Amino acid sequence: MDASSRFATERSAPLWSLERLEGLALNQCRFEAGTFAGCEALKNLKGLYLNNTELTAEHFAHIAGLPNLEGLYLAASNLDDAQLTRLASIRSLRQLDCRETNVTEQGANRFRAARPDCELQWWRRPQ
Repeated sequence: MDASSRFATERSAPLWSLERLEGLALNQCRFEAGTFAGCEALKNLKGLYLNNTELTAEHFAHIAGLPNLEGLYLAASNLDDAQLTRLASIRSLRQLDCRETNVTEQGANRFRAARPDCELQWWRRPQ
């Protein structure tokens, strides 16, 4: 999919039934409200790639419910400090890429303090 692709809710529902899915790349997509509803059913998902995407608080809430997620890749997304704090609750997370996002240095430092077991790749989006 290219950067102009819209990922509608009805297109995502079949994905959440793929119980053995371990990795999913949905880079450069635009997501409708409700797109990630039900993604918590992906019990085996280890890696989720959402680079260069626009996500809402609702999307992040569903993503934070993925029970065995180890790697989350959000480079060049609209991730901010508030959503980064939410993602700290994913206890299985071991690697988080949030390069070129809206996360501040303070937000990155808070995440690192809360989750020293998770490798954080971060640098601020150029202004």
